[in-house]
Amino acid sequence: MTLAHVDQPAGAFFMFRRSAWQQLGGFDERFWPVWFEDVDFCARLTAAGYSVCFDPKARAVHQGGHSVGLIPLEIREKYWYGSLLKYAAKHYRPVAFSLVCISVAVGALGVPWGVFPRIGREVFTVYGAVIRLSFAHLLGLRRGIEQE
Repeated sequence: MTLAHVDQPAGAFFMFRRSAWQQLGGFDERFWPVWFEDVDFCARLTAAGYSVCFDPKARAVHQGGHSVGLIPLEIREKYWYGSLLKYAAKHYRPVAFSLVCISVAVGALGVPWGVFPRIGREVFTVYGAVIRLSFAHLLGLRRGIEQE
């Protein structure tokens, strides 16, 4: 088995050179509190000339992630989609970024209908907020990650 070049391996088991971490300044804290900081770091590693690889011989057991379920749905979705949009704003060209914003909004339109029987009316509020967040980014109100 040989190394495979990848865009981004699982962040739960992530190894890199200390010098790369120091050169790039670690994770971008603007992705706080969760999601996409590892994806962003890998994109920056690649842009700096490093290779990002997956080694199928390496093994780890991930026992984290349990606290995510404790975050209320509205906040969890806001963080996830907010980080996704921050990542797209930072790394994609304007047309691609606009397409991501539109895709998030269109996708969020369909979610309440698929989960409404299980979760209830709250889901309409949650995904309405996601749609508003998408359009705020699209219209440039939250275009730059620096503004967050």
